[in-house]
Amino acid sequence: MRRTVLVSTCLTVMMVQIDTTIVNLGVHAIESGLAVGVAALQWVVDAYNLTYASLILPGGAIGDWLGRKRIFIAGLAVFTLACVACALAPNVGVLIAARSVAGAGAALAMPGSLAILTDAYRDAKERAQATALWAGFNGVAIAIGPPAGGLLIHLFGWRSIFFLTVPVGGAAIVLAMVAVRAYKPNREATLDAMSIVLSIVALGSFAFGAIEKTGWPYVVAATSVLAFVIRQARIAVPLLPLHFLRLRKFDAALTVAICMTFGMYAFLFGLPRYIQGTLHVDAIVTGWALLPCGICFIAVAPFAARIARHLGARGSIALGMAAIAAALAVAIFVAARGSVALFAIAGGVSGIGMGIATGPLMTLGVSSLPAERSGTASGLVNMARMIGATLGVAVLGGLPVETSMVYAASIELAGVAAAYAFA
Repeated sequence: MRRTVLVSTCLTVMMVQIDTTIVNLGVHAIESGLAVGVAALQWVVDAYNLTYASLILPGGAIGDWLGRKRIFIAGLAVFTLACVACALAPNVGVLIAARSVAGAGAALAMPGSLAILTDAYRDAKERAQATALWAGFNGVAIAIGPPAGGLLIHLFGWRSIFFLTVPVGGAAIVLAMVAVRAYKPNREATLDAMSIVLSIVALGSFAFGAIEKTGWPYVVAATSVLAFVIRQARIAVPLLPLHFLRLRKFDAALTVAICMTFGMYAFLFGLPRYIQGTLHVDAIVTGWALLPCGICFIAVAPFAARIARHLGARGSIALGMAAIAAALAVAIFVAARGSVALFAIAGGVSGIGMGIATGPLMTLGVSSLPAERSGTASGLVNMARMIGATLGVAVLGGLPVETSMVYAASIELAGVAAAYAFA
């Protein structure tokens, strides 16, 4: 049954990542099909990222509170139905709303997927291998999503890409119903609605200010962050226990997760749109140019645990982040030379970096907290990943490609420094 659990959780990762990659590939087609500007496209991507980042922490707590299996399956169902709504959206407003709902579904499913997998594999070595495989399915998704998405866009238009995740979600639900054991709810994991609202307002305001290029939302964001921290310190069962942030390993995992996705999501949003819109390369070729990213991720991820045993968590995470920074430096020349081949090379190097770093990063985060808080730990690390993704698209998505990649590479190097300083 453990293998069935592994398949179900890996399909969940693949489904969520396929959605991300094909939407980034499809932004140029959405821009043309719905006659919208870059700000609307940023919201199409960040509406999902925002709800995912804001709700993934309570999603982990809900799983601990009501039962991980139940919430895991519910999240998969919400995500799958929201993808259908995206495909049928009559305008960009409905599309953005449906993307928000999809993010909420992912926020319920993803923390449970890693927590369920961690519980199924009790042996440390087997757990590390299973986690590496789980992380490697991000690469499978990157390998499958862009070529399939490019073909679908070319043949049937942008709406068809949202149907690609539906059969994957259905399969994950069926396998979870059969194989995942029922978990005893942890009634200590309570939810505080005010904390959830403050976290949504904080991240949403920052994203709004970055995308819409206005200053007042930053004041709202700062005020909300301060109110959130004060509330966590005062309530009996906080959404984010502040003492977790005093653990150096956990701080390292959160910081590196933010840096990793900040740069990568800026890359995945900006480069495909530039190649299709400015270089006039069709979606099929663009999708195939992203293939090396997924292939390299798949090839490297199974060896991540072995690399971590030799280099340690700090060394392997820093090495992976440095590779991603190098990839983004290569991407700077894509705009200057108009080379799809350079884009493919940059994607391949980034895939190597993510394959090396992602598994040890997730293991570091989850293992830093007690086993009974694994759902919360998983939620926090994934929240950090999605905060980075949201901010990467919001802050860098509207900049020229060369400029955005310079900033993105710099943030990846900051992640290298964070790994060495704290892990």
